[in-house]
Amino acid sequence: MAASLSPVTGLYGDQRVYAAQSQSAVGSNLDSVYALLGAGAVRSVSQSVAPGNIDVGQLSSRYIDNVSLSSLGKARQALSDFRQALQPYAGDAARYPVKVSSSDDKIVSATGNAQTTVPEQQTVIVNQLATAQQVETSPSSNAVVGTGRLTIQLGRVSASGFQPAGDAKSIIINPADASPSGIAARINQAGAGISASVVSDSNGSRLRITGTQTGEQAAFRIQVSDDDGSNANNSGLSQLAFTPGAAAGGATQTQAAQNASVTVDGRTIVAASNTVADKVGGTVLTLNDTGSARLDLNRDTAALSASLKGLVAAYNTAQKQLAQAGGDQAGQSQALLAQAAGQLSGLSAIGVSRAADGSLQVNEKALASALAGNPDQVGTQLATAEQTLDQAAQRAQGTNLGISLRPVNSLLPASLQALNDSIGPYSLLRVGGFNFALNSRTLYGLSQYLTVAGL
Repeated sequence: MAASLSPVTGLYGDQRVYAAQSQSAVGSNLDSVYALLGAGAVRSVSQSVAPGNIDVGQLSSRYIDNVSLSSLGKARQALSDFRQALQPYAGDAARYPVKVSSSDDKIVSATGNAQTTVPEQQTVIVNQLATAQQVETSPSSNAVVGTGRLTIQLGRVSASGFQPAGDAKSIIINPADASPSGIAARINQAGAGISASVVSDSNGSRLRITGTQTGEQAAFRIQVSDDDGSNANNSGLSQLAFTPGAAAGGATQTQAAQNASVTVDGRTIVAASNTVADKVGGTVLTLNDTGSARLDLNRDTAALSASLKGLVAAYNTAQKQLAQAGGDQAGQSQALLAQAAGQLSGLSAIGVSRAADGSLQVNEKALASALAGNPDQVGTQLATAEQTLDQAAQRAQGTNLGISLRPVNSLLPASLQALNDSIGPYSLLRVGGFNFALNSRTLYGLSQYLTVAGL
């Protein structure tokens, strides 16, 4: 028979408590508990409850029974923590790490990935670095540059001149912004793909304007509508005018927008930035200066060793937390993880074994020998261990052994104790073989349990 909720009066004087009216006790399955109480009722007693849900009221502390939560929440938390701790070892980056050494980091440095062929050597020649366009105005001691409108256009420079790309951006320079620092601030606020700064020396102050991106596609043009009536007299705001590849304007280019060019083992790669992905060589190059250098690519045995030890530590921590949690759920989870670890026979070949207490331990000498002889075998065993243990933890998470809320009957008021022990139309909530009054403490405990258990 489906359970319903009806008021029970007189239990706590003028306080009202709703109990489950059912001819059969509610089973120990959490779904039954949740279905009985309803989503609106399973909440902290400090919150209001809409009409039709359980009205737990505010009960005197002398009428509150002690309720202890089961270890299920702690066990599930331990399993969740364990699976999260395994995540760094789930990808090929941890299983087959690559270490790249450069003969000259001032020229080029690099990183590898799991697809990089190792061991290998590469010769790298940095032909030119990627740069951003940069222009400067002439030095001046004037506190005011000028007013008007700047129009910023991004694009590229070809043999036929500047080729615009995208929409232009207009920047109004008012009298309050007419100083070098004021103009720089307006440019930086505009988000036009350029940045500005004021450079001062013994000759005076000048505006330096730089593209925010490198590469030949990130050139820019500055057009001016000068309030002094002339846009080309190199006075007022027209001092900032500049078009790449055109006759000299107000500003002077100090650096052109250009791509990077690097040659790797005879293959030339062109890129818009100084971080260059070499898909053939399986590396990512960071270009720092022009010149040549040699790259040595090898398996990163130190990183691989750290990953294996991290997995072992995560397993031992999970088993320790489950042992501390206690209860059927934790015990079964421990057994599932131990069974999975016992199936990893390949770990012994790389120096990992079971200790007398069931924990995993690493033989440093055996691991070092395995890494020196065949590091990819260590990576393969790491992959197998991560997958096997994660699957075992996932199975353990799916186990629902119910909850065990146990009231201390001696603390219940006599009338409630009698009702607890009676058989009548208002039977109390039965969970795991125990009857419970639906008072504030019980509901709060259930609320907290369902929150911890994620149900």
